[in-house]
Amino acid sequence: MFQNFLNRRIGGGNGAGISLGALASGIPFLLIAGKLLFVWIAPAFGNGLHWIKFVVGLAVLEFVIAHSGIFMGSIAVSNDSRAKRIAAFAGIGALYSLFAVAFSFIAGGFEIIQIFVLVMVGRFITIASTSRDERALLMMRAVISAIVYFGLVMVTTISPMPRFGITREIAHSIDWGGATGLWITQPHRPIAMLTIYFLLLGCLEIWYFGTGKAARSKWNEKLRSRGR
Repeated sequence: MFQNFLNRRIGGGNGAGISLGALASGIPFLLIAGKLLFVWIAPAFGNGLHWIKFVVGLAVLEFVIAHSGIFMGSIAVSNDSRAKRIAAFAGIGALYSLFAVAFSFIAGGFEIIQIFVLVMVGRFITIASTSRDERALLMMRAVISAIVYFGLVMVTTISPMPRFGITREIAHSIDWGGATGLWITQPHRPIAMLTIYFLLLGCLEIWYFGTGKAARSKWNEKLRSRGR
């Protein structure tokens, strides 16, 4: 019943429109993008300075999530038994957990680990319970997320990016615990990257996956037939 509710569409008749599930998935991405944009423009308000440090750690964690998502998506669409898929997932999850713990220490808080655990639990439930057709769309999401992430990392690294409210003085006032690097000395770059990243993910989730365009694509058909 709940799945049927999420599959309901609004904004169009005869199966057209956007699914409620896509809105539930995409809107949080857009809200995160809005929050990051606010921190980017006005970091002095609220707890903005803490967010700058947290976002740099989140940008690194997203590398782990995007990288692991491709492998886990491959597991999801494989023709192995459910037990083998869960075992493979657990092994990869344990490996990438080591990176999440290391990044959490660098960021100086446990928020990174909490986010990572939530993401991994969600993927575990999905791989264990969804059908092949649904898992094929998850693989598409993983690949698209990785392409968008690494593309934005390159663009925001080599291109001039506006600092907005994150001045050099603010960046230097943050205690990074001895960590160094471009994202440490110029934190406006990872914040810009994640702002655009989550904005694009939200738009893709709502207007590409949510409207059924992804499900009707040739790419999805190839993933669905894999291993048959």
